[in-house]
Amino acid sequence: MLFSELETLRACALVSREWLWGYLFHDITISYSRQCDRFIALVSRSAVVCSWVRRLQVSPWDLVADWVEIFLASSHLPNFTRLQTLDLADMSFDWHTVSFQMLAQLTLIKRLTFLRCGFTKSELLGIVCAFPALTDLTVVKFTDLSEDG
Repeated sequence: MLFSELETLRACALVSREWLWGYLFHDITISYSRQCDRFIALVSRSAVVCSWVRRLQVSPWDLVADWVEIFLASSHLPNFTRLQTLDLADMSFDWHTVSFQMLAQLTLIKRLTFLRCGFTKSELLGIVCAFPALTDLTVVKFTDLSEDG
């Protein structure tokens, strides 16, 4: 990966500033509320950043992960117009209609991963159905939160 090769990145930046920014924001991982706040602040100032993201990983490491649902219901989510891969990890909360509506706007998602997530069966089905272009679904260590188990 080029992110560890500063000289190469500097040379590429001379060729195309657009390429550099697209490369830097190609793969975004958000694990803490502070990262989420900073990323939302960035895309609030420059919405074009969202269009450079191809892979988004959301994996809360905080003890209180309210920010995840806030982020997934964010008005910025539809700006991820080229997002193809969405990885969600360590999530077990009640999904709300607004979260489904926002996720449904990510129409180019081809790859969806759930790692150590908990949903009801109907929530899981709703999430999966929200992505019309989905070709690759990975579910690892799923917890069924349905009342009937």
